[in-house]
Amino acid sequence: MDLGEAIIFIESFSNVEEAYQALIELSQNYLDQGAGSSLSKEDIASLLVYWAKKWGQQGYRKEEIELYQLAFQWQADANVAFSLAKACNQLGLYTLALTYLEKVPELQKTYSMKLLQGQALEGLGQLRQAKDCYQTLIKAYPTEWLAYDQLAQLFEHEGYEDQAIRYYQTLYQYFLKEDSKLRRHWRKALLRLYLQQEYIDQEILQTLLKDPDLPLIEAEEFFLQGVCAYYFQDNQLALEAFQQAIELEDDYLQAYLYIVDIQHNRGEEAALKKWIQQFVKVVPSYDLVLLECLPYLTIREDYGELLYDKLMDCLPLIDEDDLKQKVILLVFNHLLAMNQTDQANDLIHQLKDQIMEADLAYYRAKPVSYTHLTLPTSDLV
Repeated sequence: MDLGEAIIFIESFSNVEEAYQALIELSQNYLDQGAGSSLSKEDIASLLVYWAKKWGQQGYRKEEIELYQLAFQWQADANVAFSLAKACNQLGLYTLALTYLEKVPELQKTYSMKLLQGQALEGLGQLRQAKDCYQTLIKAYPTEWLAYDQLAQLFEHEGYEDQAIRYYQTLYQYFLKEDSKLRRHWRKALLRLYLQQEYIDQEILQTLLKDPDLPLIEAEEFFLQGVCAYYFQDNQLALEAFQQAIELEDDYLQAYLYIVDIQHNRGEEAALKKWIQQFVKVVPSYDLVLLECLPYLTIREDYGELLYDKLMDCLPLIDEDDLKQKVILLVFNHLLAMNQTDQANDLIHQLKDQIMEADLAYYRAKPVSYTHLTLPTSDLV
């Protein structure tokens, strides 16, 4: 049996479990037959790698790793070690990934292998060592962008904004020939980070947003343009940008919330109600971002009509007890304001096990005629 026949033989099995067992037996037969086998050690290793890669792509990750390990035993090859380490990294098996990468002689380690080593260290929480790895790669391969990107993301994740900006800025300015999707990713990262700075430089933001080589086309790009305009109090531009983001992604929830806030600050009651209604229509009941609309219930009780069903759906998902009590109180007051006394009583009866004893006494003593209980907006956020 040659290598091609061996592949056909394994493919003849109807399921992966049987094929995997046959493959293991085939490699064991080589051990038993030794030089008498028609397959060489390299053939066996190639066969194991072939099926490890194929089954890994089909989602059989356990079999993939076991076959790569067995292949490495047959042939301690740097490429086999790298494939195994990649598979381990994807599954969060960072220690095992490092174990096999360390088996590769230093002179045989490629850029990709060293980068993977940094990612495995990062996965283990060994961030100082990961940074050292990426910085060493940058010094050795200054024209390769991947290590810069890993370092920028790591600093951003840690909250070191200035360092993250430094590396994203390098990527954005000097890697001009890279794919436009990458450059858009770097620009969005820069915009997010600059907006978190204590001093926000409008000129830098405008330069990024008006790059002639990268016109705004993505929802997130328009959203960030809107946030920049909102910060510098250009409400008209902010509204246009947020609406453009929503046109591209109709469930861009944060864009809705900014529009709602702008309309509220402008005193545009009709527009405010319209945008709250649209937001409530698209927000999933399980998404607690819905609660960011709660302050508007203290301004106009009839907004509760728009929010009531969704608030009731998301109520069981609220873990913070104080917040849950405030939601119940606002819904209760809304029902009373709308002269829906029976529904208000039903609500308290339905949720009595979730209401604090002191608050329960308040609800039971509440007169049938509505008396508004004012809550400061700041208590709701």
